Amino acid sequence: MSLEDDFCDILKKARFGQGQGLAALAELTHIEPSNLESLEKGQRLPTKAEIQQISRALHLRLHSQIGRASCRERV
Repeated sequence: MSLEDDFCDILKKARFGQGQGLAALAELTHIEPSNLESLEKGQRLPTKAEIQQISRALHLRLHSQIGRASCRERV
């Protein structure tokens, strides 16, 4: 088990830390709230475009490999 955060963890922590609701983040990213929720729960992996949209909206700099790994292990 990795001690580093996966994309789903980073997304949820950053969103909560910035006081963003799913609806507000959906407006900023043009990603449906249900899709954002699925990403936060690790139910599916994000696309490269989603990673970029979310990163911009939450002012995050993410490593290129983030989001391609172990969130799926939680499902």
